[in-house]
Formats: sequence, structure tokens, C-alpha cells
Amino acid sequence: DTYYDEKYWHGSPFIRAHEEGLLQPDKVFQVGIRGTLNHPGDIDASLELGYQVITTQELCDRGIADLVQQMKQVIGDT
Repeated sequence: DTYYDEKYWHGSPFIRAHEEGLLQPDKVFQVGIRGTLNHPGDIDASLELGYQVITTQELCDRGIADLVQQMKQVIGDT
């Protein structure tokens, strides 16, 4: 919930928006996540919120066209 005892920091917009009910979690894609440099549970936390997490490696493996197709199917005309 906090990072170095701060509630608002560069990695907090998605959790704060979720808390305020501003997002439809099943329509959220976090793309290009580099890894878990600061905390090994970072990706798991996003998955637990219902977000789609696409790591940089997965993006490289799949390609942007495949990912965009998936995003279009999931997001639709939301």
C-alpha cells in the first residue's frame, strides 16, 4: 500500500484509482512491466486486482499486433 512510507508515488496511480472505483479491473492492461525490482509481489498484486499484466518479455515474445488484438477483444467499445 505504501512505498518508503508514502501512499502516493510513481507506482501508485493504479492502486489509488482502483480504491476510488475509477477503473473496470477486467479492462485494465499494464503493458511493459519490467519486473519486480523492488518487491517480488508487485505483479501478483496487480493480478489480484484483476488487471491484465503484460511483461516486457511477454510483449517481445507475442508482438504488439497480437497484444492489441487481445486488448480490442477484452476492452471492446468500453
